[in-house]
Amino acid sequence: MNQRTQHEFLLDLEELVEQLFTDIPQLRQTEGPHRRELLARIFRHTHSIKGIATTAGFTEVGKLAHQVESLLDNARSGQIAIEDRFVETLEQAANTLSENLSGTAAGSDLPVSDELMKSLHNFDLTELNDEEPQAPPLPADFSNALNESEKLLLREAVRESEKLYLVTCVFALNVFDKEYQALRSVLTRQGAIISSLPSGGAGPADRVVFRILCSSAYDEPAFRAELTTFPQAVIEPLPSYGETTVVESHSSERAKQAANSVVRIEISELDRLISSAHEVFGQTVAALDLVSKTLSADTRAELLNLDAQIRESLVALEEQIIQLRLVSLERVIQRAIRAGRVAAKVSGKQVTFITAGENLRIDKVICDAVAYPLLHLVRNAVDQGIETPAERAAAGKSSAGTVRIEAGCASGRVRFRVSDDGRGIDPKIVSKAAARLGIVDEGTLLSNEKSLRLIFRSGFSTTSQISSVSGRGVGLDIVESAIERAGGAVRVRTQVGQGSEFEIRLPNSLGVMRALVLSSGGYRYCVDAGLIVDRCLVPGGARANSISWHGETVPVVDLGTLLGHNAARGNEDLRTLICQFSDEFDGAEVKRRQAITVESIKGTEEVLVRGLGLHSALWPGIVGATELWDGSVALVLDLLLMLSMSLK
Repeated sequence: MNQRTQHEFLLDLEELVEQLFTDIPQLRQTEGPHRRELLARIFRHTHSIKGIATTAGFTEVGKLAHQVESLLDNARSGQIAIEDRFVETLEQAANTLSENLSGTAAGSDLPVSDELMKSLHNFDLTELNDEEPQAPPLPADFSNALNESEKLLLREAVRESEKLYLVTCVFALNVFDKEYQALRSVLTRQGAIISSLPSGGAGPADRVVFRILCSSAYDEPAFRAELTTFPQAVIEPLPSYGETTVVESHSSERAKQAANSVVRIEISELDRLISSAHEVFGQTVAALDLVSKTLSADTRAELLNLDAQIRESLVALEEQIIQLRLVSLERVIQRAIRAGRVAAKVSGKQVTFITAGENLRIDKVICDAVAYPLLHLVRNAVDQGIETPAERAAAGKSSAGTVRIEAGCASGRVRFRVSDDGRGIDPKIVSKAAARLGIVDEGTLLSNEKSLRLIFRSGFSTTSQISSVSGRGVGLDIVESAIERAGGAVRVRTQVGQGSEFEIRLPNSLGVMRALVLSSGGYRYCVDAGLIVDRCLVPGGARANSISWHGETVPVVDLGTLLGHNAARGNEDLRTLICQFSDEFDGAEVKRRQAITVESIKGTEEVLVRGLGLHSALWPGIVGATELWDGSVALVLDLLLMLSMSLK
């Protein structure tokens, strides 16, 4: 199988698994026909997962889906009660399917645990009630035509004391499809359609008669009221078996509409479209500049106004196309939380999950790169960071631990933080583990910095026993490698007894930026123009570590020094930028100002910034590169990171 075909299979499977994550929790809130419809939809999705996985050769995913399908089939037949334990088992299976797909995407078909397979296979069946009410007599053609699935729907309707109706309707042939589907839609909103048959016998050639057997929670007057838009419908109530609660649900209809409105496109195709749009932008700007030089003053002023409108429209077009590459982080963060909840349940811990930035939209490439590392960090925070309730009580903490997952975007980078209020990373424990593994001599006490670096070493673990969920240190090397391949970095902060924080920083793959173009050491650089709050001149003879700006003392640094140029300067006045940085994590915004002296300022341009991928990790402080309107290439700087590095 070629890589593109495998990629398409994985996309299909991921969409189906995400639908499982949406549908399964709803089993707790629905009942009656809507719950049966929901269960049937989950069954269909699982069946599709099994089929696609088998076709694609994803053995473990197919094997697990097959076992889940059998469990669902037993639930549909009434042999399994739809209770919390059943729903939790489905959620665990869906989470495992998701993890296995991630492993498959990374090139490994992860084995499904025997424990999960056994729990699915040996799930307790409920004895069917031999005295349950039987379905009322049906017309002979219906009784003979019902298949097993329809018999199951009928039995479930009777078991849940729903009312049964036989609806007969005459349709004109030229509008049959439209009106029949409209009728089905109304009946589905009220309950469930069990079966439908065309009526035999002689009749007008331009008419067709259909009969529909359906169940509903509505009594007869309410049922008839819902069908007033179909005056030709004849409604025949069948014997009643009690009352049920009405639960409205239109989620399946919305899901179908959403699925039918989606068109897939390769990211490479979007890239070509974005590049073409930016090329048109540059050519248009160049043409307008050229034409303006030949015009009179009045005409030139009019053209400048038109020029501004065209630039604004072209930038908006680029941004709209780039938006097509962006996806919400909600799915990735919720997936990580689900993994954390499973880890908490397995380890017997109480954990509260808090999120920030869940609605942030980022590039699909970055989202895919961070999905597994984020999941792994959350699971580790629960399994190895958070203490047991007894340990927390002994330490004077609340019984429930807290894990925070935060996401933010600034200065051309996306940042994620996973923090916990657990035990922290103790250098003493790390040192003992290192001695046990023969990395250091017995009795050696590592520094905090060396301890934090060691936990990223392949195969290193601070636990003597392997956890069934994870281990802080086990797999962190994989997390770091995955992030570095995407051009990012992982940072760790910890305090013994207070908790740990893992931060992932990744450069955006693509974006439009209003950039200030600067020159230093004979090269051109771009910085985010949104960071510049003022420009001023500083007397050349007044070299100092700070300047006074509007009555405020602002630290100053030279851009050439940050870049390592160290060009000699005379006594000329220095062009100076006043930059303002903010950190919007944790619901707060901290602003810092910094003055930066520069060699020269070339002007402001709307630029298309492209990430450097793996190479970004080699050049800290470089966000990406862009092609300027004159055809030259400039590096895009992350001023905040460069300033942070200069202070170390």
